[in-house]
Amino acid sequence: MAAESDSFKEAADHLVKVQALLAKETNKTKAERDKLERDFPKVHEFQGKRIKLNVGGKIFVTTLQTLTKDPDCKLASVFSGRFEMNPDEDGCFFVDRDAKHFRRILNYLRTGQIVLPERQSELTELLLEAEFYNIKAFHEEPISNASFESSTLLDEDKQACLFEWLGKRQTWNVIYRASRDGYRAADFHRCCDGKGETVSVVKSTGGYLFGGYTDVPWTSQ
Repeated sequence: MAAESDSFKEAADHLVKVQALLAKETNKTKAERDKLERDFPKVHEFQGKRIKLNVGGKIFVTTLQTLTKDPDCKLASVFSGRFEMNPDEDGCFFVDRDAKHFRRILNYLRTGQIVLPERQSELTELLLEAEFYNIKAFHEEPISNASFESSTLLDEDKQACLFEWLGKRQTWNVIYRASRDGYRAADFHRCCDGKGETVSVVKSTGGYLFGGYTDVPWTSQ
């Protein structure tokens, strides 16, 4: 009987310990749930706002959706909402990096397209920045870095827009430039007729750019 009594006592003691452990884990889970419920409105509010970044002294304005588009990018981790983020007095989040190539980084996150600089020294700098931000796409092939190299109207931001709309797997050639080929309609058709798909970009006397795309070849008929 003494042996049975000891066994019951050990079982009861074990049960008490298990109950205490379960109670502890239950309280821990409840505390974590309560914290998530408290923090969720803050995260939701944070996600709905535009984000101002101060990169090495230069201000960039973007959205959380853009910054978290590439899950492997360091920016996606930093702005995931898992960390306490407090902007500076001017409302900016400071990034201690050179701003020279950040525009290219940000345009990639916005459009998924990459436009590389023509100079090898600048390309090396950009790839180092991409490595810092852990953006692997900059080291993948093929990447277009000279699609619009002879364009006088399309800067890198506008090139990124065209890549977004039409895809980057394109071969771009300047087939007509009025200042080079002539301003007459006959000059335009001489250069553009029968060339297949084209994008026309025109700069007005007021300095505005406008244009259009067609998949129907031009013809003077």
